[in-house]
Amino acid sequence: MLHTFFLLIFLSKASFLKTEPNVRSSVISALEKVTVFMESRYQDINLDAVLGFHVLQGIALFFDLISEFAPILGPHFWVFPHSWNQTDTLLAYTSFGSSKCFTEKTSDTCYTYLLGTWYVSSCVVTSTCRNIMTKLGCSGYSLSHQLFYFMFADMKGCSDHLFLRSQYYKNIFCASMMKINLQIESNGFESSSRDLFMENIMLCGMSGFSDFYKLRWLEKILAWQKPKEGCFGEPSEDFEYSAGTEDQKKLLRRVKRREKMFTGI
Repeated sequence: MLHTFFLLIFLSKASFLKTEPNVRSSVISALEKVTVFMESRYQDINLDAVLGFHVLQGIALFFDLISEFAPILGPHFWVFPHSWNQTDTLLAYTSFGSSKCFTEKTSDTCYTYLLGTWYVSSCVVTSTCRNIMTKLGCSGYSLSHQLFYFMFADMKGCSDHLFLRSQYYKNIFCASMMKINLQIESNGFESSSRDLFMENIMLCGMSGFSDFYKLRWLEKILAWQKPKEGCFGEPSEDFEYSAGTEDQKKLLRRVKRREKMFTGI
């Protein structure tokens, strides 16, 4: 859910949407619908969703449960790119290795070393973290988590000599992630690949690679949102939508008003 929030927010600001007002309005509508969903299902959301909701709403939830990642929920941690690049296809991996180069627990530990929520000081780079985060040939979520590591370092302003080559690694990672996304597209956007597809767009877009912001991809992603629930993903057999509290009902009414504006009703 995290990358869906970020992706929609970033795409709503993308320059190519200036000439696509209807698409921009659809993005805003999608964000409002996700907000309704999040407010009605807040007890079931995970760390990714909490962060995404924070970015959208400007608040942080459950800090006592996610204290190790509290810094990334700060209002000034994330910044939009000030300049844009394009991926270089020549930098993409010719072949991909394992999609599990390391465990999620290991990557989370490396993140907390940078954030300073594990040690007293921040920007700590261990030899293990250095090795796994610069290992070439990784694919899937291991690859996107490698990019995330360098993004955290940039946001924290880490000065370890490893990060003097941040752009070098970002160029390689995002070129390879673009290759993966194009393959996902050519395979017809299989359901099992959609989450990774959106995460790649979100992370590389935040890293300043504008070619991830493709209008055809945005239109496809918007089509994946369940119109009634507002969430993204496979239909749930036992999901029963409820507007919930009065605040949720008010927000839902705003969504419906905006939808009428889209259709010219």
